[in-house]
Amino acid sequence: MTDTKLEISFLDAFHKVVRFRLNNVKQPVDSQKIEALADFMVTNDPLAKNVMEWTEIKMIEGTQTVLSAK
Repeated sequence: MTDTKLEISFLDAFHKVVRFRLNNVKQPVDSQKIEALADFMVTNDPLAKNVMEWTEIKMIEGTQTVLSAK
């Protein structure tokens, strides 16, 4: 069984990329829920990184990217 990770990339107020990664994600993943999570993180900023928008969502299985959005 491969290790599946979910990575969401954000831009902060200084236009630097901030990445949030979830390890050991269970399959299948609902893309609408992942986008809702990214929108929630932009709105509420739980990482306290001053994120302005999300730029990319990736699902990585092992070493291969299997999903890339936006």
